[in-house]
Amino acid sequence: MPALIPTIDEIATEKKRRVLLLSFPGSGSKYGKNPIRKHVMSWLEVMGIPFQECGDDPTISGYSSYRGELFIDVECQSDDKDYKKLTQFLLGADGDSKFTRIALSFYSPAT
Repeated sequence: MPALIPTIDEIATEKKRRVLLLSFPGSGSKYGKNPIRKHVMSWLEVMGIPFQECGDDPTISGYSSYRGELFIDVECQSDDKDYKKLTQFLLGADGDSKFTRIALSFYSPAT
């Protein structure tokens, strides 16, 4: 069933702040079966960190089908407790991702 979901740039503009996009390169249309994506979503739910499905930035990738991207609703600041939890979950001590096939991107509101 088709659904209209906001793009990450629309969310950044609405929130009037920098926002975080989590994407799963290589998942394509099979994002719903991606075990890493499922694990991350379950962890976010348990931690009470809000998230929602969203589209990628169309100015970079053009408009395309949804590929499983998630907007993670945390303040992108090192002193935010949920941001700290998220980065500790996703990143190792060296700053590299603990998971393969996950990309973190930050987006600022359009000016």
